[in-house]
Amino acid sequence: MDGNSQFPSLGSIRLDVPTPTNENVLSLYCSVHYIVLISVDHDDLPDGGSGHFAETVRAMKKGKPEIMAECLTSDFQGDLEAVSMLANSGLEIFAHNIETVNASREIYEQSLSVLKHAKLSKEGMITKTSIMLGLGETDDELKEAMAHLRVHHIGT
Repeated sequence: MDGNSQFPSLGSIRLDVPTPTNENVLSLYCSVHYIVLISVDHDDLPDGGSGHFAETVRAMKKGKPEIMAECLTSDFQGDLEAVSMLANSGLEIFAHNIETVNASREIYEQSLSVLKHAKLSKEGMITKTSIMLGLGETDDELKEAMAHLRVHHIGT
């Protein structure tokens, strides 16, 4: 346990091998019931890393079907097929963070679209987001973002 949490801290594992079947990762998840996969943007990959996420979730579910998996993803450059592939991989929770400021309206709408599409891609899919703050947003911008998220039922 770390000093700030009631939950055990397992630390981070760097995936040096470009495969979701990395034995270190797969052996670690056997001791947990809920796992969050987080990635930096992978704009260098055609699918934005969606395929790697999906393969990893499928590999975890094969070894431990009851494990709950959450992925905190990029927006996959708006590629909704990539979103669908991940949403239908066995994933329970699709997460993507949004900005209210420093993002063009197009990027903001793309983030909302990705979250909405994830929710619609699989019955029972839970979507969640965090709003990045401290970037100069106004109260009105924050309220608008929260209203948009509520309209799209994101976070439920």
